[in-house]
Amino acid sequence: MQPVHAERTEIVRQARMFATPSCPITPDEVTDPEWADATKESVLLAGVVAGLVGELVKVGQTAVGDALENASKEKGIVKEATTPFFMSRINVRNDSSKTAKITSMPTCLVLYADGAGDVKGFASDPQLKAALTRAATADGVSLPIYDGTTTVVDLLRDAGIEVLPSLYVEARVIPIREGIVIRPVLVWYRERLDRAPSSKTAAELHVNLAVPGAADLGTSFANARLLLPKLSPGDALDWKSLRSTTSVVFGGRPTTGFVETRLASMNTAYALVGTKKKELITADRTLASMIRKDRVKSTAETREALEAARLAQVDATSDLASANASRDGLESVSAGATNAKVRFVVVRDENAFGLAIAKALKGQAEAAGKAATTALTPKSEWAASDTGYATALAAVATKQREYDTAVGTGPGDIAKLADELFVLKAKLNEAAAATNRPIPYPSLL
Repeated sequence: MQPVHAERTEIVRQARMFATPSCPITPDEVTDPEWADATKESVLLAGVVAGLVGELVKVGQTAVGDALENASKEKGIVKEATTPFFMSRINVRNDSSKTAKITSMPTCLVLYADGAGDVKGFASDPQLKAALTRAATADGVSLPIYDGTTTVVDLLRDAGIEVLPSLYVEARVIPIREGIVIRPVLVWYRERLDRAPSSKTAAELHVNLAVPGAADLGTSFANARLLLPKLSPGDALDWKSLRSTTSVVFGGRPTTGFVETRLASMNTAYALVGTKKKELITADRTLASMIRKDRVKSTAETREALEAARLAQVDATSDLASANASRDGLESVSAGATNAKVRFVVVRDENAFGLAIAKALKGQAEAAGKAATTALTPKSEWAASDTGYATALAAVATKQREYDTAVGTGPGDIAKLADELFVLKAKLNEAAAATNRPIPYPSLL
């Protein structure tokens, strides 16, 4: 029997979840790294920071994840699940790389809760189809679920989805140059959750990524609190509706442990081939020298040296063959084991929910500190520096549109526009620093 928590008013229900390289329904084209990088600033203009920034990384994300979970359980109606996946891949070297490389892999996290009806209904639900078709038409992309180019229903069934879900969420974990961003690309709130309001209400999505460890989930390295547009039962939010709902940039999964060890061992194998080639060249030269000396004047000493050189050359040849075999046996491997928890929360009282987060954080104030409170609660004041940031953000967006139009259609001085955009991005960096926000273009110089 589960313990009773009289002070809690929530309903927490386990959903189901899986991870896959591509989302079953949302096309990859709408969540590529460039798209993520181009839109990550938009959420920063909102009054609420939807993730963890600045000093929070230093004080630990696990405590903040616990605070979000506690607040959700006290003041929300929750559907949540966890799943493991690999965040990266160690690739063997190729023509363009002399060493093995770690590559971050985009991942789609799918959260769903069983409802009623056959899974084939995915393709016929009018509200879902209207939302997806509208977004696909605007972006000029195709939807496999409707064009028949792939059996989306079979993919869903392979993942264990046999009935139409009451809730279906797709969220992308997207690697970019500075780390990763997390963004939902599809939220289908098909059926009202038990005890949830039937009217439009606030909702959130929490994504917690952790390195597996002794704790249930492990040690968190990314915690995103994503504020969704208000939802009514039956609503479907496509990727365009969710365009400004994104996390800040997280630094990515730590690579200490297996990832670094495996990468080092693979590159050691490549380096060993080079070392053994040099040793064989030296052995060949020594043998040739000993042969010449023995021909000029053969003595017991030269014959002994010649035999030693021959044995050394045989050993060097064998060592090189062994090193080549080890190198040729290397294969690319998945790496960066990660546990993900995704939580969908229907918020019944936004103010109470915010207070619950503050209360949870206060209980961990020594561990999480002021940075955590700042990262998870709305700003109470609007300063002139915030206006400066908003102005700089708008200037970059306007100039980016001018530049994109010039590149796409040809007219205009593209080089001049690129220079102007560069300066505006630098000014936005300055404005972000002045308001204690993440630098949107840290690699500008």
